[in-house]
Amino acid sequence: MPVCFAGLIFGLYKYFLVSHDVFFDDAPAESAIYWHSSFPEGVDDLWLQTFSKKLLAGQAAKETDFLFKEVGPISSEISLAVLSGYEDFIFWGKIDVGKAEELKRKLETEKFNYIFEDGGKITITNTRFALNEVLAVLGGKSETLADNKVRLIAWNRANRRLSAQIYFKDNFKFEDLNAINWRSDFWEKNILSVGLGGSFSGESRGLSDFLWFIRTDNRDLYKNAENLIKNNLAVALPEKKERILPDKTVVQEIIANPALFSFSKQTLVGREIDYLSVPELKQDFLIAYDANNVVVGNSSQKMVDYLVALPSRPDYYGKNLVELFSDWLKWMTADFGGVVFGVDLIK
Repeated sequence: MPVCFAGLIFGLYKYFLVSHDVFFDDAPAESAIYWHSSFPEGVDDLWLQTFSKKLLAGQAAKETDFLFKEVGPISSEISLAVLSGYEDFIFWGKIDVGKAEELKRKLETEKFNYIFEDGGKITITNTRFALNEVLAVLGGKSETLADNKVRLIAWNRANRRLSAQIYFKDNFKFEDLNAINWRSDFWEKNILSVGLGGSFSGESRGLSDFLWFIRTDNRDLYKNAENLIKNNLAVALPEKKERILPDKTVVQEIIANPALFSFSKQTLVGREIDYLSVPELKQDFLIAYDANNVVVGNSSQKMVDYLVALPSRPDYYGKNLVELFSDWLKWMTADFGGVVFGVDLIK
């Protein structure tokens, strides 16, 4: 009996706490965004690169071009951490050791900072600040993303579900919209389906640069999806009114007014959804509900595809032993400001 119990505890530890992402332990805890990709050969992760470039500020966005072109293709897995301020980043790759010397010469020519470790793991930063952040982590002087058990558990759940994961520290943002902003817990089922607008070949259809779906059982988003989107739209597209001051000066008053945006009911493939069109952003926003999950997205066609496939869509997480210990785990660990998604490509 003691042996079986010990085996159970070890199995739970390995299942929930052991990170399979070799870079996650090195990512600073204050990373604004972190993603990891281990797509098999032939699967296009161009959206990750495009998304990163849109997030990063100024020169940092251009600097990623070299890394995606020179390091990505020779790496079996890659990760990117974007630090607060969106000007500093840390890039990781897992490369064949035989290609290390040539890559080092290229990195020095491009004036990147890098750390090469045994086993082909290479860490690359674009600034001294980012390098110092990595060195502080490696020296045990600062926390990593993996130090938060809730985040680590969520990350490993996403890691088992799909071959790419992404973590947002405070919110989820595409284009001019913070689509959701909530505190997340590890027992939620979070799946992000995402692709480039139009197609992966870069074809433009006049839509958002990204097509995306969030599927989650987060109760806050389930109850407040419409209000969260309307509140964010009110900030992104404020109402402007002229106002005359006592001295007769005419000023323009800028007001965040969620009442300007109103969802309507539509029926897609026999299911009722909430729909909002925002011509100013060239986007539609759609919300669908079932008994346990809410799906939020910005493409009518992709929503149709999702709803058609819904009856045969498996619940990848399902019920598991963690539900038996949920009260204990909630007491043991706190939630965190951010959300982890397993990433599924829209093709």
